[in-house]
Amino acid sequence: MSVTQTTDRRAGHFARWTRKRLRITGNAVTLERRRLFILPTGAGLGYGAMLAVMLLFALNYNNSMIFAATFLLAGISINAIWQTHRNLLGLKIELIMPSTPLADRPATLILSIGLDGKQTHPAITFRIVGTEQRVRTHDIHAGTQIRLELPVLSRGRRALPEINISTIYPLGLFRTWSLLRFPQPLLVAPAPAPRGLYQPPGHSGSAQADAVATQADEEDILVGLRPYQYGDPIRRIAWRASARSEALLSKQFQSGTQAHTTWLRWTDLPALDTEKRLSVLCRWVLDADGAGHPYGLVIPGAEIPPNRGPGHRRQCLEALARFEQPA
Repeated sequence: MSVTQTTDRRAGHFARWTRKRLRITGNAVTLERRRLFILPTGAGLGYGAMLAVMLLFALNYNNSMIFAATFLLAGISINAIWQTHRNLLGLKIELIMPSTPLADRPATLILSIGLDGKQTHPAITFRIVGTEQRVRTHDIHAGTQIRLELPVLSRGRRALPEINISTIYPLGLFRTWSLLRFPQPLLVAPAPAPRGLYQPPGHSGSAQADAVATQADEEDILVGLRPYQYGDPIRRIAWRASARSEALLSKQFQSGTQAHTTWLRWTDLPALDTEKRLSVLCRWVLDADGAGHPYGLVIPGAEIPPNRGPGHRRQCLEALARFEQPA
């Protein structure tokens, strides 16, 4: 057996032992002592080699000054072990699940940090295992939120990747680390088809239809404002309110009639394959949500009654994400 194979085998055993030790407990994790690991860095190994050489010189020449310097530097390194370990100890990390992401766009994971006391925790790195995506912090305090961008995922139910949290504070001689593992899967909705490629039922795409839609908007009752969502018509953006709040806002209307209710049906797209149908239905959901009118979704195995709003949009996208072709 080669050296490389032996190293890989030992690394595999260590990884399995680590995952067994770090049990999945839910979407909130407290970094206790048993969840933390500490090893010397490359600089730490070099520092240890330097101390060994200094000790040999002190023994060989029986020089008390070298003895004193050696033990002083050794004491500093021992204190660094405690400081490095303490920098992660007690952190409370809670996962905030993202709204249903789309398959053609990266999703953002949000980690909310909680602390027992007022102490800050400097120089901590969060990294998504298997990628180069990482976030380095200067100081973490209670309420800090860490945002990590996931790579583009395919449609369906996807396991969340492991997140490595580590620190080499204060001297860079040792690295304390842990793995964050969360049980809740991420539902990824299909990538929406290009806008206007397929028109939903009852929409002609003509100038007359657009004029009717505009007139219907004028007859609707303005009930409030909401954060702008991808796909909202430009005519619904509240420009003055957006300028005051420094965030893009859309007008939200309530219709006094059921004429605008739209049913988005699987059977409206008989000529397309499964994934293409899901892609078009996703586009229709986004467009209907942006228009602010009630809409319902009918696919094999699921029927969602007409409604509107962010919660309804998420329910429809999750149904498309979970869809499996009947046998």
